[in-house]
Amino acid sequence: MSRAAPSISRIALALTALFVCASPAAASVLLLGEIDQTTLGSITGAEIVTPLNTAFDYHPSAAPLPGDGTVFSTVFEGAGAAAGQFVYVYQIDHFATSSQVKSGGMNVAFGAVSNVAGIGEAFFVGNDSGVASPFMVFESPGQVDFMFYPFIYAGQLSHQFGLVSPTAPSTVSALVLDSGVVDAYATVYTSSAPPIPEPASQVLLLSGLMVVSLYGLRFASD
Repeated sequence: MSRAAPSISRIALALTALFVCASPAAASVLLLGEIDQTTLGSITGAEIVTPLNTAFDYHPSAAPLPGDGTVFSTVFEGAGAAAGQFVYVYQIDHFATSSQVKSGGMNVAFGAVSNVAGIGEAFFVGNDSGVASPFMVFESPGQVDFMFYPFIYAGQLSHQFGLVSPTAPSTVSALVLDSGVVDAYATVYTSSAPPIPEPASQVLLLSGLMVVSLYGLRFASD
């Protein structure tokens, strides 16, 4: 007898328990808001950096070249409800020619995160040209994990997603995972200094993605 696939809320609860209980440092779930392009425009002023569009490659020695996708990142001067702060915007493009079927998350070293009225602590733009969006965002000291479910499948573009911070931008190497076993790196803008996510965080992000994958496999086979 077939069973309905688990709801996003059930998977979210499982992942919340996993991250909060397993993390050696306190991890918290950020308030994630869906906004539209008009709202994004209302909290962003001048673009203060040269946008980055950096390739990530799960198998650097194998085709396709120059990689499996790109991570776009930029930073705006905050306006409106985010006045006096900095708005960090990201977007993942997972190439149709990728060596991996799914891209499931991004871990980025990040400093202070602001809770913006009407937006939340993290956001994604639901009416842009993207398809996939983060369904949960975790913060632990010095870093933020964006979890995607459904995944960003090969040939898909994520929605724009991001954070607001009082801290001015620098660059960092962000971890981009597939569905749980292979990782890659891309240079992005951040509000923090650490160059690479801590190993413990990589294990947590990997564990979370594996839980999501196992849910999918279990119910796909029933």
